[in-house]
Amino acid sequence: MKKMVNIISKLCMFSLVLVIPIYLISGCADGTDSVDFIYTPNSTDIKTINFKALGKSDFGTFEFSWNFGDGKKSSGQEVSHTFEKFGKYNVVLTATIEESNIVTQVQKEIEIEVPIISNITITGKPSSKGADIIEYVISSISDYDNEIEYNWQFDDGTTATGQIVSRTLSKWPNDDNTGNITDRVFISAYIPSLDYTYRMNEPYNVKIEKPKINNFNINCTNEGTGGDKIFNCDVRKGGVNPTATVGRLTYEWVFNGEVRNGDTQTFILPQANYDYPVYVTATIDGTNISETRKATINYVIGNEDINFNCSTAIVNDNHEDALKIRCQPQYNKAALLNPSISWQMGDGSLNIETTGNEVVNYTYTQAGIYNIEMQFKADNLKEPIAISKKQTVLVNLYTSTSFDKNTKAGTHSCSNGAIRTYRVGRAFLNNFNLFRQDDFDIYSSFSSGNFNCKGQSGGWNKNTVNVWDAAGSSFGTFWGDWDQHGSFILCPKGINQDSPECIKSSF
Repeated sequence: MKKMVNIISKLCMFSLVLVIPIYLISGCADGTDSVDFIYTPNSTDIKTINFKALGKSDFGTFEFSWNFGDGKKSSGQEVSHTFEKFGKYNVVLTATIEESNIVTQVQKEIEIEVPIISNITITGKPSSKGADIIEYVISSISDYDNEIEYNWQFDDGTTATGQIVSRTLSKWPNDDNTGNITDRVFISAYIPSLDYTYRMNEPYNVKIEKPKINNFNINCTNEGTGGDKIFNCDVRKGGVNPTATVGRLTYEWVFNGEVRNGDTQTFILPQANYDYPVYVTATIDGTNISETRKATINYVIGNEDINFNCSTAIVNDNHEDALKIRCQPQYNKAALLNPSISWQMGDGSLNIETTGNEVVNYTYTQAGIYNIEMQFKADNLKEPIAISKKQTVLVNLYTSTSFDKNTKAGTHSCSNGAIRTYRVGRAFLNNFNLFRQDDFDIYSSFSSGNFNCKGQSGGWNKNTVNVWDAAGSSFGTFWGDWDQHGSFILCPKGINQDSPECIKSSF
């Protein structure tokens, strides 16, 4: 430890000693006497100083007295004195030779210096014991490092003692959710062996990094089909699970007024075509540090979720329902609110309006292939959905042959004949006009028969395609005997005549 005394001045005092004979004696004047003192700090107590007086004179032996400048005095050549406070003191040594009335004084200013405590550093960080627990560490440079007792007083009034201390925050400040916070700390250092307390007059500002939440996101994917509308949601970001720099994360989900906990959830939408917000909050356990993410989930109903089906019955009766069609919408009744449907039957007639799952019954005036469109609306559909289908409407036809004239040619009866089409129970001599002829292909063939008429070997024996009689009364004529056989086939345009979509009649 460095010496804590500075020399200020040295005084020599003169006295007249009247002796017979009378001499003027001056210790300073003739150099025959010399007075001084030295001092050293005590090795165990820097407030205690050891003093030693030095003096010699030709006139006798000095007696020494001390004035320590703090109101205390002592005598003797070697003395020790303990000052109560650190500071500067004027110490005066008085050397006296009683026999000669010689008095010499030496004055020195000494300073009992405050122990040096420098380079004070305070760090703080959340503790691994809990993200709401802050751990502080103080370090300094001092000759008394091993015994300094640190006392802490925080801005919120809490106190602690020690080189490493911790305290629990009631809550983290919310003014800066991502960066550092500043904690104000008052510090005092007590050195027991000196009974000395060093106080910082200003608070020490400790910057503490607020715990952070990393890799936190919300991901929702639709895993359901049709009316299920199932969504699976998790909290990962880029496939990586969230973490906190300190502490454990907990999660709270809010969906449609329901609160759940956990890192993954499955939600079922109450209805389709409605935006449902999903919130998830990640909180560092035991703290008020949290972050919230939001996603919007919606099962959008498209054309694949709405459909309709139409059917016709090939009937054989004498009523007009031979061209009747029945159409019914198909959709998830639980998912769509207040549906209404507008039907266009494809024949230029007025639209048919229905609600809900109502069935449409409609009768066409001609057999044909019609483009039927259903426009579907619902309260939770942002836009109407229009779906169209081509529907073949057929009437069951029968064919027969009729003969206008009979002649005899040898053993055979020969005639001119015609193929006629009609409905059972009610003849339509013009029922070719029941068809939109551009929608169908008509096939016919004469497949067998004896054609030895009038000495000739055959009659009209060829296949025909799309030969429609303008009047609709007959398909064509032939001549031959009664033993004629053939077929009449009607198909939607472009369909192979072997398809079950065709109707076939033989004669």
